[in-house]
Amino acid sequence: MGAALLGGTLYLTFYFQIVLGFSPVIAGVASLPMTGGIMMTAAAASALMPRVGPKPLMAAGPVVSAIGLLLLTQIGVDTSYWTHVLPGVVLLGLGLGLLMVPMQNVALIGVADHDAGAASALVNAALQIGGALGTAVFTTIYTSAKSSYLSSNTAPVPPAGVPPKALASQTVPSDSELAALPEPIREFVISTIDYMFSAEVSGYAHAFAAAAIMVVLISPIVLVLVRARKTDLPAGDTPVHMC
Repeated sequence: MGAALLGGTLYLTFYFQIVLGFSPVIAGVASLPMTGGIMMTAAAASALMPRVGPKPLMAAGPVVSAIGLLLLTQIGVDTSYWTHVLPGVVLLGLGLGLLMVPMQNVALIGVADHDAGAASALVNAALQIGGALGTAVFTTIYTSAKSSYLSSNTAPVPPAGVPPKALASQTVPSDSELAALPEPIREFVISTIDYMFSAEVSGYAHAFAAAAIMVVLISPIVLVLVRARKTDLPAGDTPVHMC
């Protein structure tokens, strides 16, 4: 889960800032619906666990998150945040909330009170290690997909008589800067931007697809390995859960 959450969603931030042109602050705000989804289902999971046990919630959560990640594979250079990103981000958060709360409770079943802190820390450490490994894996997938797109699609050709070096730029021109360019050069610059951004989006989409596969594999692992029942949960009015 740590690999999919930290490694996969890294490219969501890249998409917001590089392709959609969001500022860092707006990109953070655009990610908040995932946090809201986690908070909603975390509260629901805390209330449902004493009734249904942790296993059904832990099996259902990854499926919901995987659907959200699969929706994120449909992003494009010109797609809308509201129609192509928001639904996937919300579903990702809803599924993670269903998984995270029972996971932390199951990790503490049978652990003595004086060892509960160490057991909880071990779970958090595993999440962080998973995030580091996920970042490495998804970076490889992203790079390979981007390179494949660039090699299989022809790059725009500069207008006749204009050397490519004369058009090289490290930044994306603004609308006013584009409007000031002569027509052939403007069309070439727009085509080049679309070509490069399409390569980026291809890499992001493949990373999201890999994260979806990784997340959905959690469900059969839970069904096979998790044997905790609702009667095994810590006694008390409120189950312990991850902050």
